[in-house]
Amino acid sequence: MIEPHYPKRGKGRPPYPLPALLRLYLLQQWFNLSDLAAQEAATDSIAVRHFMGLPLTWDKTAPDESTLLHFRRLLTRRGLAAEIAADASAALACQGWKLRPGAVAEAWLVSGRA
Repeated sequence: MIEPHYPKRGKGRPPYPLPALLRLYLLQQWFNLSDLAAQEAATDSIAVRHFMGLPLTWDKTAPDESTLLHFRRLLTRRGLAAEIAADASAALACQGWKLRPGAVAEAWLVSGRA
């Protein structure tokens, strides 16, 4: 449903691979991540890189925050965001999973001493 509206390879910078960008978009929605936080997760997290289908070694293949912004705007303009969310939820339900959006939290060790 996205591909007919997604930029094609042309004279400028090649578009980011759609499957990986869609997966990062889903993570961004599920964990309420900003564009910058999603970019950092795609750069720093092995689990996120694996989910996106990116190489697990660090390189510069993660999309930047402006790419994510343009992708979100494309989905919004075309009215695809809700349809994508429904399809993702249905696909997870077929596997016995239920989607409940949340937030990524960092763990901190804090001394019990004042």
